[in-house]
Amino acid sequence: MIRNLKPHLRFSSSCGQAKVELSVVPFFRTEQSSNDYISSLYKQKHYNEALEAFEFLRKNTKYSLNSSSYAYLISACSSLRSLDNGRKVHGHILASKFQPDIILYNHILNMYGKCGSLKDARKVFDDMLERNVVSWTSVIAGYSQNGKGHDAIELLLSNAEVGHYARSVLLWERSKSLFGWRQH
Repeated sequence: MIRNLKPHLRFSSSCGQAKVELSVVPFFRTEQSSNDYISSLYKQKHYNEALEAFEFLRKNTKYSLNSSSYAYLISACSSLRSLDNGRKVHGHILASKFQPDIILYNHILNMYGKCGSLKDARKVFDDMLERNVVSWTSVIAGYSQNGKGHDAIELLLSNAEVGHYARSVLLWERSKSLFGWRQH
């Protein structure tokens, strides 16, 4: 594992204007080093730099990213609340014909929820072939964090996947809160 990588700055000038560039070229010599570099930047909380490295990789190489690199990039977008970058990374995943696993889908759901794009989150959720507790939690949290708790309850109640028992518990809890019932 590559540790403590930091982007190097390159200074240049032309026509009297100073220019600062992120120099990441040495870290993109192989597909593995490219993935390691993005991973390292994310783990050091250099989210913007990780996204800049992704842009460089996308524009200047034909390397593929692995699932964990995509997850780190999507998580960086979540941390930055950067919907534009999140859509860019998600679009790259779709265009690359990479087949995301449920873990990556859950990261994408979480990112759209944190960025306030509930329409995108719901589309990803509806398109998922497989869902787990994290998937449900991510979409429900997205609704709740954006003041749409009633939509989360409607989703749960309308979906056969949740099952009869879960709907009964939800209705019971909802009725207790509506009528002010408390356990003593």
